[in-house]
Amino acid sequence: MEELIMSWDLYTAALKGDVGILSKEQGTGEGAASTRNVGYNEFDKYFLTYTLEERNTILHVAARNGENLNFVVEALKRFPTLIDQKNSKGETAFHISARQGNKDIIEHLVTFYCDIEATAAKNNDTEPVWRVKNSEGDTPLHIAMKRGKIQVVLFLISLDNSLAGSVNNRGETPLHLAAEICTGVGASNNGLIKQSSSGGKLREDILRVIYLLLRKPSFAVLMRDKDGLTPLLKAACCRNCIPFISVLIAYNPQLSEQRDLIGRTILHLMNIEGYKEGKRFLATPEINPLKDEQDFDGDTPIHIAIKNSDFMKVRVLMECSADFTINNSCGISAWDLIHSQEDFAIRMKDETDKAMDGLMERQMYRAAMGGDVQFLSQHDDIYFLSRTKEGNNILHIALGSESMKATNIVIDALKRCPILLCQTNSHGDTPLHLAARLRSLAAQELTISCKDTFQNKLELVVGASFLYSAPWRVKNLEGNTPLHEALRAGNAICARILLLLDDEVASFVNNNKETPLHFYAKYQQIPGPLWRDGSLAEIQLPEGGELDLLLTANMSALFSRDMDGLNPLLRAAQRNNFETIRRILDCCPSSAEICDLSGRMFLHLMPLDDKTEVLLESSQIKAQIEARDHEGNTPLHIAIRNRQFKKVKVLLKHGSKDLLDMVNSQGEAPIDLIRLQIQVPHEILELFRDMSQMPQGIYGMPEVEVKENVHILLVIAVLLATITFAAGFTVPGGFNDSGVPILINEGAFKVFLISNAYAMCSSMLALFSLFWFMTGKASEALKLIDLSVFVLQQAFYGTIVAFMTGVYVTISPKALWTAILVCILCSGLILCSFKPLNMLLSRIFSFAHGILHTVAVSAENAGLPYISCLCYALLSGSHLESSTEAK
Repeated sequence: MEELIMSWDLYTAALKGDVGILSKEQGTGEGAASTRNVGYNEFDKYFLTYTLEERNTILHVAARNGENLNFVVEALKRFPTLIDQKNSKGETAFHISARQGNKDIIEHLVTFYCDIEATAAKNNDTEPVWRVKNSEGDTPLHIAMKRGKIQVVLFLISLDNSLAGSVNNRGETPLHLAAEICTGVGASNNGLIKQSSSGGKLREDILRVIYLLLRKPSFAVLMRDKDGLTPLLKAACCRNCIPFISVLIAYNPQLSEQRDLIGRTILHLMNIEGYKEGKRFLATPEINPLKDEQDFDGDTPIHIAIKNSDFMKVRVLMECSADFTINNSCGISAWDLIHSQEDFAIRMKDETDKAMDGLMERQMYRAAMGGDVQFLSQHDDIYFLSRTKEGNNILHIALGSESMKATNIVIDALKRCPILLCQTNSHGDTPLHLAARLRSLAAQELTISCKDTFQNKLELVVGASFLYSAPWRVKNLEGNTPLHEALRAGNAICARILLLLDDEVASFVNNNKETPLHFYAKYQQIPGPLWRDGSLAEIQLPEGGELDLLLTANMSALFSRDMDGLNPLLRAAQRNNFETIRRILDCCPSSAEICDLSGRMFLHLMPLDDKTEVLLESSQIKAQIEARDHEGNTPLHIAIRNRQFKKVKVLLKHGSKDLLDMVNSQGEAPIDLIRLQIQVPHEILELFRDMSQMPQGIYGMPEVEVKENVHILLVIAVLLATITFAAGFTVPGGFNDSGVPILINEGAFKVFLISNAYAMCSSMLALFSLFWFMTGKASEALKLIDLSVFVLQQAFYGTIVAFMTGVYVTISPKALWTAILVCILCSGLILCSFKPLNMLLSRIFSFAHGILHTVAVSAENAGLPYISCLCYALLSGSHLESSTEAK
């Protein structure tokens, strides 16, 4: 019959599995001509039409959906010839169902074919429908394998053994396709990580398929596709190929000898992504010999790995002792390729270390902390490579443990997995960094064993020294080597051991440009061994102290500056590390000539005292007494500012008088700075007075004491200003109704007003002077204080006169003699305020005090307690109390 285009209604019904359309008695009949199929009436041709583009029949369309089984059953009952109809791609409904994984439909197609068409196929000598190939040469098994429809694959293999040996147009057997599926090719399209219909993971099901395919025609494992690849070589070209390859090698170890068209083995072709998996794979007897095999160009697997930047593969081959010296046909070795690529070692270490960082299990963490060697012995060496979230391996953890058994962990781990010694945590610390800081026996064991572990074990592994630096040379995130850390912790014995291992580390600088010698000067070293002496007996520690060893290893470090511009001598001076200073000066006096970034030299930084005064016996140091920094400050300037009065005393003792006249860039001499200090020791003041005329005010107040007393003057001035201001508005005698003072016409009243105003103005002037003192220059301080004292004295005089005249004008009309007596007393007070008279009164008081004290003691001894008590009462209340107790 002529081919007709399938109607929209029929297509929709086949797609949805609408069986009702098949029960119609007739079709539309539009466009029908005649049919070549005898037995089909004019109405049947409606159901035998094809789609427009791919020429699919209703059986092709229905086979796309696994739920259309009933439609498929009914369609085949009515139109049996549909079972072998092909579309434009040469595919039958078998191919369509295999692609979609519709196992139920495939089973029915097989059953139907066997029941209805078997005899016809045999008589016609035709292939069964499940062996039919599409235009690409794929059988339904090929298609199901490509799509990862495992249940369909298992069914078809059990249906017909010969399918395992069928090849498509590319020469691929189902085993070739199984290699691609198993290794993850097309995983994103084929749902590789989804659950299969049997409930297991797809990878596990694929491995089951591989085992079945291997039991079928054995020649399938030897067949090559059009690229010359066998299933084994095909798998090697894919990612995650180790499981598939391992199965095939286990099936037939001779397969490991297979090579492609240019002589490459599976080890040439494969990538290695997992460290543990790769190490185990290379350890198998069939694979290990391949590591040095050459292809037709002379390239070994390591050549190919380096060219492809397959860092994990390079690392695994290194640790499996691959030969890096083999030359290819161009005369290039693997080492040559590595050196031709910039930063290859750094990039390789960074990427492979990330891939190796498996998270440590809780049981292993506890075993490391508790020293449980028995637990660790139950696992292989690769198990030791796991780490915590902070990047600590079992050595880091064991070193931090307080368990006495932690030493056993260290010994066992170094023996089984020496690479642990070179691993760093998130702070960049190797286990040796931790051991340098700690005092534990485990730390001692690791430090002592590190040389043997690295040099005698790790370096035996080809390329280990290329990939890893010696652990005593590794820097952490701060740039510190284990030697830095040992010196910071004061671990003198550990430092000596590390210097014995490699004295070049004495030249290493950290991120702050500090050498180990800087750390020695910066931190106090603890003398004597921190560890048990017995375990150190086998180590021949070098003679001399750590400082001698550091100087011998790197004398140039004495002239090296850190980020603060300090060399080791300046750092020792800053920390007052006297013994280190003396040893450095004995060894290299010229190092004292180095200055820091501010131009300060050794004597600027050194806090001198009586003990360290001996350093000034050195001519280089004594010459620095008058040295200036970039701001013109001498050591004396710095000492005064830092209130280092012991140092001031030493500098004044050894310095000349010219030292006091040296000014800095701000015009300040040492005398100017000492004026601004408070609570200066009397001894220092006396030294300044002896060496120069120490400035003091007219009233005898040294300038250095001004700041201590200025607040007292300020309070006095405020009180006087307040009193005199109030007195101006509360005048004696009061006011009349007009608000005018009643005694305004009295002469004494006028004197009261003038003297009160004089006192108020004087006290206010003192306040202004003190204000300018607080905001003015240090050189003007004495003048302002002298003025303040003078005007305060005038304010006192004015206040006394105002009081005297105010009392006089108020009471003289009624009590003249009393007023006169008040005036006499106040006048005497004014006279006594002058210093000579005031000192005379003090002497008289002191003399009278002595006489009364003598009389009191004599009366007490003579048994006259009342006279004694009277004398003590005149002297003080405390004496009266003591006298009463005596009585």
